Amino acid sequence: MIATFSAGFDHIDVRAAVARGIAVTNTPGALTDATADLTILLLLGASRRAPEGRELVRGGTWNDPRPMELLGWQLTGKILEIYGMGRIGQAVAKRASAFGMKLHYSNLQRLSADAEGTAVFHADADELLALSPFLTLHAPASG
Repeated sequence: MIATFSAGFDHIDVRAAVARGIAVTNTPGALTDATADLTILLLLGASRRAPEGRELVRGGTWNDPRPMELLGWQLTGKILEIYGMGRIGQAVAKRASAFGMKLHYSNLQRLSADAEGTAVFHADADELLALSPFLTLHAPASG
């Protein structure tokens, strides 16, 4: 058996495994929350300029409080574009909603009204991409 701790298994030669009688399994839902959490971590870090602050501290040049220098952007009220509203995209949307972000998404199919909530659907991905500097991409490599 080949068991991979991932949503997909495109990195495994399934045909070769099957030809040898080897079962291939994966864990499609196991990483949804972790991936959504990391997406929000990256979004917060980028919007609040965490890498620049870290470099100032590590470089020894953070020597006085400069409250406006690394203020960055507040997420509340900003539009988050989500390209791909599968399990992970929806988990990111739930977390971003808690920060007061407005959600816009593009997906192969529009979500049901219940799943969509207040998110705005865009059938045209190019239209979605023009809305905001905040974009998350949650699409399968084959999609």
